[in-house]
Amino acid sequence: MLGLGDMELLLSDPFLEEIVVNGHKFPLWVYHKHYGWLKTNIFIDSEEKIYNYASSVGRRVGRQITNLNPLMDGHLTTGDRVNATIFPISTNGNTMTIRKFSRSPWTIIHFLEVKTLSKEVAALLWLGYSTNSTSLSPEALRQERHLC
Repeated sequence: MLGLGDMELLLSDPFLEEIVVNGHKFPLWVYHKHYGWLKTNIFIDSEEKIYNYASSVGRRVGRQITNLNPLMDGHLTTGDRVNATIFPISTNGNTMTIRKFSRSPWTIIHFLEVKTLSKEVAALLWLGYSTNSTSLSPEALRQERHLC
């Protein structure tokens, strides 16, 4: 699919939020929504393979990772964030981190349903948003209302 080898399987897991490669000598680490940080039994074969994965991602988004530009930030076609480093920035091996973003972002409705916010707080936030207020103080909201 993306040409990322064994990481492809991890990318398809909806409960994983982050995948970390810290060189070919170390196993991949993942962040699971329920269990936190977990060490996997997956290793990348070589530093060159990690570099090739990072280069592949970079080509897709019009970025390069080279010795002159050893740090790359990019996004997969799924919208997930990728950060990669190579020598001389990473002295213990090439690194790559993939941060997966939620496929269904939280909304104010979600916060109300799980009782993270009360209706009153949600209404106050909406009032601030709808008036383009940079502050939610009563004074600032009164001034915003007079300008409308």
